[in-house]
Amino acid sequence: RDTTRQERDIAIQQRDHYLRHREALRAKYGETSATSESGTQGTALGGSTG
Repeated sequence: RDTTRQERDIAIQQRDHYLRHREALRAKYGETSATSESGTQGTALGGSTG
């Protein structure tokens, strides 16, 4: 079934988007804000990717 590949593609896209977002945050606000934000999004993202 194709859903697994589709879900994996979506997860990869979300992770790439999140990494770019975190890089932007780090550039704008510095390391502390980026790491504090990664605590909430990182767990949710880690659960989806497996």
